[in-house]
Amino acid sequence: MPFRRGRVPKEEEAVSPFNLEIWNETPNDQTFVMLADPGTASTVPSGPAPLPLAWLVGVIPGKVGSVVSTGYFYWAEDFAYALGEISAKGAGGFLETVAAPLSAGGDDSVAAGFAGSAGHGAPKLVSITKAGTAGFTMKSDASVPTAAEQAAALVYYAGCWAIDEVDTSGRYAATQARQYLPNLVETLAPAPAYSVIAGPAQTFAGDVLAQAVVQGAYDVDFAGVSVVRLTYTASNTFQPR
Repeated sequence: MPFRRGRVPKEEEAVSPFNLEIWNETPNDQTFVMLADPGTASTVPSGPAPLPLAWLVGVIPGKVGSVVSTGYFYWAEDFAYALGEISAKGAGGFLETVAAPLSAGGDDSVAAGFAGSAGHGAPKLVSITKAGTAGFTMKSDASVPTAAEQAAALVYYAGCWAIDEVDTSGRYAATQARQYLPNLVETLAPAPAYSVIAGPAQTFAGDVLAQAVVQGAYDVDFAGVSVVRLTYTASNTFQPR
């Protein structure tokens, strides 16, 4: 998990290209949740808007006397297309089963399918090739269970554009989840944007977030810098330091 307690290194010493440091000036231990919008995405055929997911999560202890605790998120913009399952449509969390890493140049095409049947199988990757045009593409085939088949089996398969490798097992941090259906064509022009919320306790990376929670997110702008520092004030608002 790309989160650490304590101060972020100085900008010239930071190892990762993106770093967000937060000072928690409230008296309460606070769960901070980062959101990521991967860029301009489209899906054919079109469908419901993707579900927002908790991208990165970290807990920072509350202020004690004059002592303020800090923590920081850090990441690189390594992209992948992740496939998996959500425990319930519109709720629960995304469980990744496989991910296709995508080149930094942004011209990969992912072909994907399904092994088994709804409730007794899993999404699978078929191939990763160069698309020849800017941006990323995912195409699913007819082996993927339909929405009706998934509903009958009480499962909800999902695909996500993901950013940053989370651990050595190769799992990536999913940004937004869209139902994985047959014969989809998803495209993405990568242009990540980031925001942060003071989320509910017991929030975990990959959890589906309520729209009411997402709407209160504070935008984080990395224009020209690799380190952004924020204070979460005693009045429960974010302010730049």
